[in-house]
Amino acid sequence: MLMEVARSLPGFSWNKNTLDKELDDLNGKVEASARITSWKRRAVSNIVLDMPETVYTVLTDHYRRYTWERSCMNEELLQDAMWRGQSKLPKCKGEWAKVYTMSEASMLRLARVLVALWEKQFPKATVRRTPIRELQASRVTRPASGGEGEEAPAAMWACMACFFEHWLLPRVEKDFGPGGVNAVEALWDSLDAGLEADLKTGIVCRGEVESFKMLDLTMLTATHGVLLKMKGPAIGGPTERANMAKTMAEKWAELKETIARDKARPG
Repeated sequence: MLMEVARSLPGFSWNKNTLDKELDDLNGKVEASARITSWKRRAVSNIVLDMPETVYTVLTDHYRRYTWERSCMNEELLQDAMWRGQSKLPKCKGEWAKVYTMSEASMLRLARVLVALWEKQFPKATVRRTPIRELQASRVTRPASGGEGEEAPAAMWACMACFFEHWLLPRVEKDFGPGGVNAVEALWDSLDAGLEADLKTGIVCRGEVESFKMLDLTMLTATHGVLLKMKGPAIGGPTERANMAKTMAEKWAELKETIARDKARPG
């Protein structure tokens, strides 16, 4: 089982060279169909060399309850760079590259949400009666419709985990304190649709250098609205609230114009 390769051995201390040697030796002793190559080899490398223990534990607990065949995982998912610390996610420019770099915190958030989504869709009480083909078709390693440029759900959630952990949380803590952090964590845990839409705004911005300085918390309207309600009654009178709404609309229009202009540039 890939999830248990060498992790439980006493004195566990693999490095790339020793792992490659062991896999080569193993492949020389088994039939071609059983060899650990391609996706499986990258998955083993991610698990053994790069995956933090906290993340490994979340995924292991999940597959032990569900079995490998009926879990949310497969070699294609586990071979991805999203399970390697300091791995930069694609399509990011400028300062966004720092935001969209995998850390243990964002990796752990990603693992937990993928498991939560799967277990919500396929409760343990009924998953054993679900056809394997249906489970395979529901895995998050392929875009839903296969449209050009569309990302797989796993890649999208990796981006959202990074944006949430590295951009949103620091700004919420600065402006709203621990109470604000608890509020947005509750939105994440409940898979709130408004928060998800706000996180996708951050994903849209990641390829535009200028948008890093332009995007601010007030432009994530659903999340910011929850935070304002947490602080108490609406701020100011009708005129002040109208001015705030106008300012936010202007900022958003400027940001969208910047993104559209950058996309229109050749190359």
